[in-house]
Amino acid sequence: MELIQTRQPQTHEYEAMDWIKARLESNCYLSFCIEELSDTENGDPKSEQPQVIGLCGGTTLPEIGYMFRPAVWGRGYAQEALRGFIKFYWDTFPEGHPMIAIAEDRKYLMAVTGPPDESPTAAASIAVLKKCGFDYWKEQKEADSLGPGERDIMLPVWRRWGPGYSTEYLRDK
Repeated sequence: MELIQTRQPQTHEYEAMDWIKARLESNCYLSFCIEELSDTENGDPKSEQPQVIGLCGGTTLPEIGYMFRPAVWGRGYAQEALRGFIKFYWDTFPEGHPMIAIAEDRKYLMAVTGPPDESPTAAASIAVLKKCGFDYWKEQKEADSLGPGERDIMLPVWRRWGPGYSTEYLRDK
């Protein structure tokens, strides 16, 4: 799995527990574990237990994301999971998640990718987003504290409008 990370990971258990607790207590946390089911009916010798292969959803809605084990990259799981999440989200929250503070932000879902020139997996992720109806929206400045010295990097942001909203909506504003 590749994680777009712009800060150092938590190194103490209490930091990780605080992060997990904040996500679980958030009303805007909506993520799902993705499992690869075994294929024992067709004689596949894989384990009879489903295997966790990734995650898909949102921890800070309307921003969503996904990540998968490298062993399953290129098999269409990201696209399938993202399409399923999008359908679930809009079926469950036709007006957008009610806990998203800014009403305008309830009208879309967004995703951030790594910079294509610095992230070897960004192109594949962008292709998945485009196949799922996301369009390039803007760049977002993030502080990168992982590299030598702190620097700001610009990350591409992608957006998909919810049902009934589109770029036509913006032209009226």
